[in-house]
Amino acid sequence: PFREAYRAAAESSSASGQGRSPEASLAARTSPGSAADLRLDVLRTRLAELT
Repeated sequence: PFREAYRAAAESSSASGQGRSPEASLAARTSPGSAADLRLDVLRTRLAELT
């Protein structure tokens, strides 16, 4: 059972990201502060409030 699970996990991980470009991967990210959503305007506002 363990070996079968290991094989299944290996197969699914090798297929992840297939057909996706680095640009599409970055565009799919939605976390605030991630590479595709730096939210620099929020940081500028916070900095302006501090100074």
